[in-house]
Amino acid sequence: PAGLVKGLVELLRTYDLTANEQHDVMNDLVETSRKIVSLSQEVCKIMALESGQMRLVYEPWDVSDILRSVHRRNDPTAKNKQIEVVLDLPAELPEAEIDGQRIEEVVDNLLSNAIKFSHRGSTVRLRAKTESNSLIIEVSDNGLGLSEDDIKRAFSRGAKLSAAPTAGEPSSGLGLWIVKRIVEEHEGRVWVRSALGKGSTFAFQLPITHPKNED
Repeated sequence: PAGLVKGLVELLRTYDLTANEQHDVMNDLVETSRKIVSLSQEVCKIMALESGQMRLVYEPWDVSDILRSVHRRNDPTAKNKQIEVVLDLPAELPEAEIDGQRIEEVVDNLLSNAIKFSHRGSTVRLRAKTESNSLIIEVSDNGLGLSEDDIKRAFSRGAKLSAAPTAGEPSSGLGLWIVKRIVEEHEGRVWVRSALGKGSTFAFQLPITHPKNED
């Protein structure tokens, strides 16, 4: 992406462009810059995870608030693709001892991926439930789905899966690996259920009470 920015800037400097052409180049610059920022953030997260410098701050969090925030933030992108995002929450969810910022990143990654790999006019569901002393969050879509090989590699670092974003959105192959690492740092687990052409459900489970704080 950095090389593309250089080329776009040179295009602005060396050619006599019309106002419309300049507008198009500026839009490309903004979008490419956004990709650079996003990729840089992912690389920083990876470096922190691998160096052991990512320190989780466990506090009581209202998970419903986190899910509503992520839903609200991704809804405009979904509407641009005519995708309905359904938020399915129980009447009450207990507070969970988690690093709320990191778990919000996890949910945001899974929901934005579901939108990215879903067709126009489809539905994506963000759901939460509890089982015993654990919290389960699922993101389901009826999009492209994954092959058996994709399922095996889904959470591997840098894995490029066979499905491509339906509107040409960027995909680094790093997001799901980061999701797995953050969830496992919380003493949780991640999984995916999927079939080609039938959509996918990405899910993760966390202890409601952080293990170190249990009696």
